[in-house]
Amino acid sequence: AKYSSNKPWAVVLTEPARSSSTKVTMQTVTSYDLFVYLHHMAARENDQCKGRLGTIIDFAHEGPTFLTWHRYYLLLFERELQTITNDSSFALPYWDWETHTGKEIFND
Repeated sequence: AKYSSNKPWAVVLTEPARSSSTKVTMQTVTSYDLFVYLHHMAARENDQCKGRLGTIIDFAHEGPTFLTWHRYYLLLFERELQTITNDSSFALPYWDWETHTGKEIFND
């Protein structure tokens, strides 16, 4: 469900060139749309961010920042869900590798 918390979010729709006198266009969005936007902007092809061989970099999925970027993305998502549910103890489920090795899952 697309639900917006009590704090509105806004995203940039158009960003003018530096030499332009045009103003930035923004739009208020729901929490759901914000996370779609954040993921899209990190994964989009960006001509201004090219790798060593001239290839376009996908910050969210290619390269050494994959785990760090998604960990932070999930942290933001979890905090927004805490706000929406008004429950600061809400947490996304995760596998605790400190207490479970995973061996018990794969035993017959």
